[in-house]
Amino acid sequence: MGDARANDRGKFKGKWNVGQLVREQFGLDKTFNIGFSTYTGTVTAAKSWNKAAQCYKVRNGMIQSYEHVFHEAGEKWGQKDYCMVFRSNSPNVKVSADLVNVLKEPRYERYIGVIYRPDTEKASHYSRSSITEEYDAVIYFDQTSALEPLEKTEPWEKMYKEIRSVVDPDTAPEIEPSIPVSEELFQWGINVATFINDVGISMMNANNYQLAFSKFDKAYRYIDVNLHKSKFADPTLKELKLKVMLNKAEAAFQLKMWEEVIENCQFILRSDPNNIQANLLIGEVYKEQRKFQKANKHFDVAAQQTARRPQSLHGISR
Repeated sequence: MGDARANDRGKFKGKWNVGQLVREQFGLDKTFNIGFSTYTGTVTAAKSWNKAAQCYKVRNGMIQSYEHVFHEAGEKWGQKDYCMVFRSNSPNVKVSADLVNVLKEPRYERYIGVIYRPDTEKASHYSRSSITEEYDAVIYFDQTSALEPLEKTEPWEKMYKEIRSVVDPDTAPEIEPSIPVSEELFQWGINVATFINDVGISMMNANNYQLAFSKFDKAYRYIDVNLHKSKFADPTLKELKLKVMLNKAEAAFQLKMWEEVIENCQFILRSDPNNIQANLLIGEVYKEQRKFQKANKHFDVAAQQTARRPQSLHGISR
């Protein structure tokens, strides 16, 4: 339980929490607030109030958030799970002033309770806070495991088995458009995007289209942040973006997310009107929607390009 006065949400009029009330009622010298944090893992939660609990994979912490900082520190120390003490009522407990000074600067912190909405995670679960003012101590587990319900439902067990059956090598933090890009982060971001895209391809090969789509979307966000926020962008990055968008469109097609396929393919075709795979994908979607005139238009372009460059169809199954 933390003190809500130390984060953005607690600053709104009429907002408070138990951790805050305990401190106000009994004083700092008679209370000790403990928080828990994690970078990734699984969680048992519901999508919304009054809905059944399900098992979800916890997305990696957001870049430059407290979760990301704790994860990076654990990687360097070789100690992934640890406890940090920021304040104590006991003279026998030593508190590192350096640790408190480093972490007191406000940054994003993730809160997951009985509700978890990974699709809108930043808006739903992150708030800017000063973690050293919010808690007296934080226990950090780099990878957490979901609580198992006493009465397991079929949806919970299905998601639990699906998550456990997949080995996901992607340990990179999530990224948002609001993150400033330095030259160092720029080059690192390109390498990360390339790796995550490769993870997405391996998921496609395993027919795990939902996870593949999320990986391509994550790779796209890394590239897009660099393109829009950095003066270091180059044509190679733009080309990489189109390739990732094409992979994302392919995964969306397998998931029958027709509007997503159309949006991605139209973007690609504005830069490369003769792109064979983009024309084939969007043509297939229009055929599914019974828009045959539009479908034939794109199939014709693909056929013409195939006749000129047959080698470019390598790897395309349709």
